[in-house]
Amino acid sequence: MSSQKVLNAIIVCGPSGVGKGTLLKRLFDNFGSRFAYSVSHTTRAPRAGEQDGREYHFAKREDVIKMRDNNEFLELCEVHGNFYGTSIAAVKAVQEANKTCVIEIDVQGAEKVKQLSAPTHGDATGIQAAYLFITAPQEELEKRIRGRGQDNDEMLQKRLATAEKEFAFLEAHPNFFDAVIVNDDLDASYGRLVDAISAEFVKHSMPPLYAARPTATRNAVHLNKNTIKKHNFSL
Repeated sequence: MSSQKVLNAIIVCGPSGVGKGTLLKRLFDNFGSRFAYSVSHTTRAPRAGEQDGREYHFAKREDVIKMRDNNEFLELCEVHGNFYGTSIAAVKAVQEANKTCVIEIDVQGAEKVKQLSAPTHGDATGIQAAYLFITAPQEELEKRIRGRGQDNDEMLQKRLATAEKEFAFLEAHPNFFDAVIVNDDLDASYGRLVDAISAEFVKHSMPPLYAARPTATRNAVHLNKNTIKKHNFSL
């Protein structure tokens, strides 16, 4: 019997506009019995249609700071003036449902998760995670960010600047992620996502997502250096 720990979390990173939500929605539609999101905490105001406890736990800044001081977060970052964090309790709730937790965070948060050998609060024992980065060709990504229609000019500039920082992190830490998926075609990219996750499951002696594809490997995921390096957005 393998002594490898069960993979109980998938960390997904990538700037706004790369299609993380679209790819993950398809993953959940096809494999909802195996995955669940952790519901993060944030201090930002809810957007139209969002519900507390569904998209986020919307919390007061002082409450989040108190949770932080009590070591209740697996990771907590401040982005664009608001806190975003994944609580240990949220991840444990998914684990207790016998599902793999999908955590969608920025590279700053992912770095904090990886730095922790184990959470330090209560009886938490930490997580065994795989780290994925989703990107897109530069011209298409900038077009998507500018075409969201949800942001004023100030927020648009912040999103473009954040994208630059995430790509800079990826270039500076090429071995940080277990797989980098270039979302240049939705169907093909979804296949790469499934293969990447299946490869991580196999490494941890877990059934792959497709029984017919038990030998999924990192080779199914391509890393195009020309796509991820030297993004020069029109800020």
